[in-house]
Amino acid sequence: MNYFEPDPHGDVLLVLRRPNQHQLVESLNASDKPHQAGEAIQPNSDDDEKVSNKETCGRDEVRFRLSSKHLSLASPVFNAMLSGGWKESIIPVDRSEKNQNQDQDQDQDQDQDQDQTQTQTQTQNEEAQDGQLREITATEWDTNAFLLLLNIFHGRHRQVPLQVDVDMLVNMSILVDYYKSYEITEFFMNIWVNDLLETLPQSHGKDSMKWLFVSWVSSHADTFKKMTELAMRESNGPLETWGLPLPLALLTTIEKRRSAALYEILYHMRKIRDGLSKGEIRYGCSFECSSMLLGSLIKEMTKIGLGEMQLVEPFGDRSVKDVKDVMLRLRSPIWYTDPSSSRHECNLKLIMEVIASVVWEPLVGLSLKDHRPQ
Repeated sequence: MNYFEPDPHGDVLLVLRRPNQHQLVESLNASDKPHQAGEAIQPNSDDDEKVSNKETCGRDEVRFRLSSKHLSLASPVFNAMLSGGWKESIIPVDRSEKNQNQDQDQDQDQDQDQDQTQTQTQTQNEEAQDGQLREITATEWDTNAFLLLLNIFHGRHRQVPLQVDVDMLVNMSILVDYYKSYEITEFFMNIWVNDLLETLPQSHGKDSMKWLFVSWVSSHADTFKKMTELAMRESNGPLETWGLPLPLALLTTIEKRRSAALYEILYHMRKIRDGLSKGEIRYGCSFECSSMLLGSLIKEMTKIGLGEMQLVEPFGDRSVKDVKDVMLRLRSPIWYTDPSSSRHECNLKLIMEVIASVVWEPLVGLSLKDHRPQ
């Protein structure tokens, strides 16, 4: 069992059961080839407060001695937890310290007119001095991240690193969001996020989903906009969150905009096909021209798996970016009206570039203020 004291004189004993079982970072990498993960960021430089995830992974619990006042001020979740009933836990205390506390208590005058709240608080403090602590529990959190959060809660800022890796930042974001401790962690979250901005992913995937969640928790608007844009443009279906507690409303908005962009592409593709079939002048300068373009369009779409049904139904598991890139690669026939003429200028690529621009350019990232209360 590991034991830590963010507040050596605290009145609360927090028991973390089944530590390090909520391995979100590992689950994010579950589909990757096995690899050796890097060393976990240590929350401080003191030997007695360093803890290895490997050491605690199979253990039953980790214990923290804490201050109820600090917990309640830092987190509405802890405040609600401490406002209810609690279990008392006995821990060994130094007898000289206990006697000193008792002598001090005897010297203090007791005001009989104190209200019920003050009396309850005093009783709790006396119990803490006698070694009786209020006991609360948590389960499965990453031990290093949890200790880091509790050190921030208790003002032990020298024990808080100014640099963490992305995995630790994700684990911290999970805790900050769960305990609703956005304000007290804001300073360090901003430092960590800004330090890692150069590592932002340039394409959609597991890493971009990590950053989407981090930016949402830390209220980093620019990063949030970039990651939502990647998701809308490059995801090939409803977003896989890998257990990240992103709000359903946000995920729904991203998927609606992604689907709308694909349907808009389908609309324009149908319009082009019908226009070429009818010989409309804007899709071909002559009967021969529109016939050549229509035949080329049908052949190319069949070749890449975008046949008649795909003009009615969504593009399956294709992303907006994939469909755009395919559109711009559609070939057009090279032909001449007569041997002495120049190459005919009408081609599918010019038409597809217009469609791609109309759909792609408006598909930008979301505004954080519309998806997170300030």
